[in-house]
Amino acid sequence: MKALGLAAILLLASGATRADPGDEQCVTWAHQIAKGEAGACADLCPQAKEFDHYDYRLGLQAALESRQGLDGFLAYLDRSTIIGAGAEAHACSVQALLLHWGDRQFAAALAKQSVQAREQAIGLLDYTAVANFQARFPRTYKLAAHEQAVGVRWKEIVGGVMCRNIRTLYNFDPPATGDEIRASALQFVRKLSGFNAPSKANEAAFNLAV
Repeated sequence: MKALGLAAILLLASGATRADPGDEQCVTWAHQIAKGEAGACADLCPQAKEFDHYDYRLGLQAALESRQGLDGFLAYLDRSTIIGAGAEAHACSVQALLLHWGDRQFAAALAKQSVQAREQAIGLLDYTAVANFQARFPRTYKLAAHEQAVGVRWKEIVGGVMCRNIRTLYNFDPPATGDEIRASALQFVRKLSGFNAPSKANEAAFNLAV
């Protein structure tokens, strides 16, 4: 009962934005993650802890409670490597934060983050297929890289400029670990494709590429 009550509060906190059926599902899921309810973060939290060394549940909880917490969570997106089974819960968490804080405050917080963090956030929101994204959340939508950034990314790749998050695997003894190889492969596919998180339609191809 408390979970549903908080979900309703989070939805209303978005101000003038009109709720979509998918909104409530994401808000409820994010609340369950923040509360540590069994199974809510079964795929996501272990990934964040193992690969990113980040306590996802506490980070999300803080992001729902204060602007400082929101800033910290959005900053985490700069180095997040969540993919596969945890991607949907991750995307829902970002959508829930957008709904909770509203377009103005969320966009203001996101605008202060790195380009990588902004692209990750927009990519995750695209992944959840936010209804009427541009019309409902114009400030956040304007932070999307769109075609211009795609051109910049392509020039970086062709020009031989490696993304700062793609790390060269060196030190042949001991050899690179599976985690190191996976993290580098993920960043390479993100750089080449121009997407930090694939849409549901492209998820299988994205994961196969990694």
